[in-house]
Amino acid sequence: MKKISSLLIFGIIVVIAVGSYAGYLLLDNASKGENLQELNTSLVEYKKQDLKERNQEVLQAITAKQAVDGLETDLIEWSEVMKEIRKTMPKKNGDVLVDILSYSGNDNSEITMSVKTLALSFTPYMDVAELIESFDDSEYFSNVFVPSISSGTNSEGREILTFLLSANYSEPTSAESKSVQR
Repeated sequence: MKKISSLLIFGIIVVIAVGSYAGYLLLDNASKGENLQELNTSLVEYKKQDLKERNQEVLQAITAKQAVDGLETDLIEWSEVMKEIRKTMPKKNGDVLVDILSYSGNDNSEITMSVKTLALSFTPYMDVAELIESFDDSEYFSNVFVPSISSGTNSEGREILTFLLSANYSEPTSAESKSVQR
């Protein structure tokens, strides 16, 4: 056998090295392609999730805006309601006929008052009737209702009535106000 030349051995080593490096580059390139595909898939999923969250935020903002708009249009100025209640209270010789013990109201403009007649009244049932009539005749109140009346006596033996009065409050329209003011 002839002696293999060192140049041939060096050539074979170079070919093996170049082949190995080319194989490494091909495998590395394939791996990078897979990673790039995974990144693109993740990016698409992230964009979908981001769009979904933004849509949710927009819907929440719209809902909040509608709620605020609703609050602004349905705003009840309870101080004005209290003034109208005081104006509506029936009076005799400049004094009110009953005492309001407490008020409550809700966002539907429904008002409930806990009321009692005065201890000095000789006609407490008539005072209740005048109160109901006064609120019923008012342009600001409707659906006036007294579900029940409790009777008791004070230390002097006079009858005192306690009851709940409920009504709906509403601002009269300008045409109604003008006709009432005339």
